[in-house]
Amino acid sequence: MTYVRRYSRLLADQIRPFETRDILWITVDGMTTVNFYRQNDKSDALNTLLRWPIPERCLVAGDFNARHHTWQTGQATNRGQEIADWASEHELSLLNILDIPTNPHGNTIDLAFTNVPLAEATVSWSRRTPPVELGELASSLASLLTSAAKAAGRPARKGGRSAPWWTEECAAAMAGFRAIRRLSLSFNQNVQVAKRDFHRVARRAKRQYWRNLIDSFTSNSAFLKAVRWLKPLGAFQPPSLQVNNVVYETQMDKANALQQASIE
Repeated sequence: MTYVRRYSRLLADQIRPFETRDILWITVDGMTTVNFYRQNDKSDALNTLLRWPIPERCLVAGDFNARHHTWQTGQATNRGQEIADWASEHELSLLNILDIPTNPHGNTIDLAFTNVPLAEATVSWSRRTPPVELGELASSLASLLTSAAKAAGRPARKGGRSAPWWTEECAAAMAGFRAIRRLSLSFNQNVQVAKRDFHRVARRAKRQYWRNLIDSFTSNSAFLKAVRWLKPLGAFQPPSLQVNNVVYETQMDKANALQQASIE
């Protein structure tokens, strides 16, 4: 698998000079990158790689599963000499540093070759982290995330009151909608029907609440109480008020509209 950065100015294409699952060829803006994996079985992918003509500006990297004294001190094994001859024939430079292991067994088998001038490689490898250290890291991460959530978040309010127009019928409609939504996909017809039913119940409850509120006004103190209830607690504005097909936006217009509606 090869990852290519998503960028509008990068032109990436996959080429398939041979039918194989162990070699992946990618060209990006004129440079060819070869991702190589050698399973060392009867269908040795190395045979395919050795037959492929190396183009200019090419990088070949992967698990060669072989040894040679140019990348690991000792005798050549598992066709390591053929790999070294192939690299020399095509004027490919080895980017690995001698005797720097690339696997848990201390061997240098993950190699990178290129004909790009002045190219270099950095091997960043370490042994598997012990389970004890992993547990400590997980605990530290969980503690850090908890502290960050407490510092940046807001604690949940308990015992908050619902909207004044909220009724038991609204609660039942909402519970039914949530129950169906948990069991079905969001675009399911039953979910959409339950959602419309809840919205219809909520609109009816709001309309009835405002009618009862307007009918109950008998003094100026009642008007002031309604205005205080409509006053926003923060930067968000309260919803507009509609009386007799006329929409009122400001606090003063709402108070005057409520007063006029009660007088009439």
